[in-house]
Amino acid sequence: MFPFFYHVMRALIESFTSQLVDSLNTGKVLGDIKDDKAINSLIICGMGGSGIGGRIVLEWLEHTLNIPCVAHSSYGLPNFADANTLVLVSSYSGNTEETLSAMEVALAKECIIGCITSGGKVRDWAKKYSVPYILVNGGHPPRSQFGQSVVQICRMLESFELIGPSIYSDLHAAVKLLNDSAYYIQSQAKRVAEQINKTTPLIYSGSGYEGVAIRWRQQIGENAKTLCFHHQFPEMNHNDLVGWEGGSDSFSVVIFRNEDDAQRVKIRMDICKGIFEEKGATVVEVESKGLTKLERSLYLVNLGDWVSLHLAEMNKTNPVDIKNIDFLKNKLANI
Repeated sequence: MFPFFYHVMRALIESFTSQLVDSLNTGKVLGDIKDDKAINSLIICGMGGSGIGGRIVLEWLEHTLNIPCVAHSSYGLPNFADANTLVLVSSYSGNTEETLSAMEVALAKECIIGCITSGGKVRDWAKKYSVPYILVNGGHPPRSQFGQSVVQICRMLESFELIGPSIYSDLHAAVKLLNDSAYYIQSQAKRVAEQINKTTPLIYSGSGYEGVAIRWRQQIGENAKTLCFHHQFPEMNHNDLVGWEGGSDSFSVVIFRNEDDAQRVKIRMDICKGIFEEKGATVVEVESKGLTKLERSLYLVNLGDWVSLHLAEMNKTNPVDIKNIDFLKNKLANI
């Protein structure tokens, strides 16, 4: 019998597709979208579980949007932000220190702003300054609400007419894929967890899926309390690969394989796999499923969430608590 906290996280991961559907059916932009200014750039702000959705959505849209786009995870804003920049503020709690700093700068620069939150100061400021916002369901670990995050970021982008409503059809198709693949995903996740358990995992992806690799790193870190690192092809071939001269069997490698990886990237992955194995590392190749990048990304996200839970169970760690983050926040609150 697993302790209660495993059942809590398991239920949250199992609810991923219903979370996507609920968000698609119930999301609503509160307040007026002002269309008197042209949008010439986009910044999506957020930290951790609230920020990764924006990064992954921008990867979906990299060949669709025709304006410069940045996923921003820090204080303030990039200097280019101006009155024609759309700043999407994503903070599940509504009280994330770094994201509030970004929103404060966006207000001062008179940027175009939209917010996604469950409450807190973000909601208060949105009401005070007549900023359109979407209110999501609160009360859960932010990392477990990825489904709400990606859907509502898409909804906000559609409301500002940066993308069309076809994104919702793609999201529904992803829901069907995940529901149809649920048993296989959970079985595959357990196999992957067994292979990388008791090692330091390195997650490698093609350049269009780095956000998913970051999500795996985040989930393994928070849920399984295990250090994990990530990099992307082909960039890792120009730096990280040299580090493998010091590689050993204490590391494992998870390589994402996607149908739309560039052909030269696929060749690079094949060659590097041999280098990793030569150093004794366990190498696990994970093939995504889906007809679109959106489907493939959500497939890999869901798989990674299950891997992180299985690792937590194998290592008998609490996947819900975040003691070190709480400790840091308490220290910062007194400075």
